[in-house]
Amino acid sequence: MDNINKYLHFNHEGKNVYEIVNEMKIKYKSPLFAINKIREIFPSLPLVEAKEIVIIATSDYKKLHDYQGCF
Repeated sequence: MDNINKYLHFNHEGKNVYEIVNEMKIKYKSPLFAINKIREIFPSLPLVEAKEIVIIATSDYKKLHDYQGCF
C-alpha cells in the first residue's frame, strides 16, 4: 500500500504538498528545508508525516516505512 493519496488533500495557495516540496527542492536543494517548510505551512502535521511527504516526493518510495527499511 502506498501513502501518496493520503496527503493529496493538503493544499496551500493552489498547490498540493508534493508540488511545494518539489519547488523547495529546486530552490534550496535541501530535503531538510522542505520538511521544515511543510511543517511551517501545515503546523498540525507531525514531523514524521512531513518527512514521509518529502520522501514520497523526492524518491521512488511510497511510504516512510519502506524508505527506512523497517521489517
